[in-house]
Amino acid sequence: MWKFLTHLALIVWFKENVKVIFQAISPILIIIIFFTPLYWLWDSKLSSLGYGLYLTGFYTLLYVGAFIRAYFLLKNSTTNQTNKNMFKAKKAILKNAKRIDRFSDLNSYPKLKKKSEKILENKKT
Repeated sequence: MWKFLTHLALIVWFKENVKVIFQAISPILIIIIFFTPLYWLWDSKLSSLGYGLYLTGFYTLLYVGAFIRAYFLLKNSTTNQTNKNMFKAKKAILKNAKRIDRFSDLNSYPKLKKKSEKILENKKT
């Protein structure tokens, strides 16, 4: 059951974030498809001229930049505004716990008592 729920959660997350995932992966795929063959082609020629280290450095910076961009895009997709609002709400509830505890005494608030009775009746049916 747990395995099924985790797979379902991953599928839902993937469906909601397909665009962001594609934006994060596309620079890496472009590097692999386009720049890697160029690197293989130019490496031997530029190494013989003494520029092989520069090419390797450029290629490394290109990869690091693409991975950093992908990391921040995926990080921003997982910490979207809804999650931030949920954390703010949890903090507000914890901060105002004493004030919220006053509402647990339903006898002092007759309107809340009536509403709670309606809710409990609806749950029974």
